[in-house]
Amino acid sequence: MVASGPSSGSKDGVPRRRDPQPEEETEVKQEPKVEVQVEEKKEPSPKGTLLLALQRTHDKLQSPTELLKLHLKHYHMSTEQFKRRTSALKLPKEIYDKYDQITKSCVTCSKAKIALSRAKVSGIRSEAFGELTFIDHGEVPINPQSKLQFLLLYEGATSLATA
Repeated sequence: MVASGPSSGSKDGVPRRRDPQPEEETEVKQEPKVEVQVEEKKEPSPKGTLLLALQRTHDKLQSPTELLKLHLKHYHMSTEQFKRRTSALKLPKEIYDKYDQITKSCVTCSKAKIALSRAKVSGIRSEAFGELTFIDHGEVPINPQSKLQFLLLYEGATSLATA
């Protein structure tokens, strides 16, 4: 068998790759650069720049019924917690005001006020390691004319009580 041309080395008849040819140099014309100044708006219009889904959320939260549902669904969520959870939604101030009115008019929220935080450990620190002494006082009415006053000492490490 006689080869008709240079072989690519493969026997399946695939033509050989061509070596890349050096490209001819062409003139590149540079266009003059024009600076474009972009003006930034400080306060974008709320309706024009919001996404459609976000706009629907804003429209839905305008309703006091929806805000009440949200308040009850999240176990009587406070206004501060509502603001923290919805800060990324760019809600207008009117929605926060409506939610605040709902929390103030909620019967359950008005009855159950959040209790102040209590002290973690009350007592007197001792100088020996592991000792903790609690002191308390009280009054017990015996009759309308007299009261019994007492001072209670409680040693926390050994559970020893003295009155």
